Amino acid sequence: MNRGSLTRKLCLGVLVCIVAFLLNPGCAHNRDVVRLEPIMPPPEPAIIVEETSEATPLREGYIVPVEHPDLRISSDYGARRGNRRHKGIDLDVPEGVPVVAARDGIARFSGWDGAYGKIIILGHEEGYETAYAHLCECCVGENEKVEQGQVIGRVGCTGNATGSHLHFELRHNGEPIDPNAFLSVAAR
Repeated sequence: MNRGSLTRKLCLGVLVCIVAFLLNPGCAHNRDVVRLEPIMPPPEPAIIVEETSEATPLREGYIVPVEHPDLRISSDYGARRGNRRHKGIDLDVPEGVPVVAARDGIARFSGWDGAYGKIIILGHEEGYETAYAHLCECCVGENEKVEQGQVIGRVGCTGNATGSHLHFELRHNGEPIDPNAFLSVAAR
């Protein structure tokens, strides 16, 4: 190693910068030049719903269930740490933002469901269901018929939520499917 050379080593999320000085004849060791800097992982590109003048259409007649200028997907569908699987997408919007029905349907469930907190599950044609979780308020009751675009609840932070957002699931015959296949999205 040459005098003043810089070595870097990544260790458990901390970047360790060590400036190594070679000994000069007649000079003492310089051991006080060690610096720790936190390293932030590079930000993942946020996925946002494309902005249009009207509600963004989904495949097969669905619309995005929330509107907000800074709308983005904060946690995507699919694999998570360990063997866990995220069964929907998390739409990062402030608490209280109205949640609308993504498609005409009937409220199959409206109330509290453990980790989901306050949740509304709408049944749609052809075996499809949409679920809207972590709500602060449910505005429809069970067996109530709803129309696409009708306010059914408000974004909250109930159940196992780490902050206000809408957890949105799309299911077909009871099995979760990737909502991104139905959303028009763009990287920000």
